[in-house]
Amino acid sequence: MRRAVALHCGVSGRPYRIDDFRKPLKDSGVIQQVGGIGTCQISHVWFLNMNTEQVKKALTDAGVFKVKTGYVSSLTRRGKRLKMKLHWLAFNLMKAAIRRAFYEYGDVKEVTDDRWRAGDFQGVQSTTRAIRMQLRDGASVELPHQMRIGSSMALVVVPERPPLHLRCRSMGHMRRDRKALRCSKCHSFGQEQGECIHSYA
Repeated sequence: MRRAVALHCGVSGRPYRIDDFRKPLKDSGVIQQVGGIGTCQISHVWFLNMNTEQVKKALTDAGVFKVKTGYVSSLTRRGKRLKMKLHWLAFNLMKAAIRRAFYEYGDVKEVTDDRWRAGDFQGVQSTTRAIRMQLRDGASVELPHQMRIGSSMALVVVPERPPLHLRCRSMGHMRRDRKALRCSKCHSFGQEQGECIHSYA
């Protein structure tokens, strides 16, 4: 991942095709240095694998470029400002605890409660917090999918990042799209029933 660049395209411009990236990458002078390109389950996030770290730096330093009718930003550029959501947090969890938990990744600028909008529950606090932070260099790749904050094991959702299936631990798919082997005997992932060895250890 040292030469990988994640590109966040505008949602309104979907669907995106590989041909949509030809002109902007040519104009940036890096198209001959693209070693890999593709998308994941999130159709407006594309990944580039550059041939050298120098080319990656040139692309990320550029910040944004135009694709179709909108502008695309690099998620891996320096000093990235990021909005994300934390799920499954205790109601009484203090904002200071969230700031401390993310200190090594960057500076948390704002923490707000995510409140319900459903009928008869408008304005009621949920177990979700929205945070806005300034990432340290390269931290966009290192942010965990789950982390302990106080007494809660929080789910960290970054809109531009491929999802993690929390049981099979594979990236880029949700439960309904899981392809990992699952044992019908012990229900664990990574093996089939014929390979299952029962143990009381």
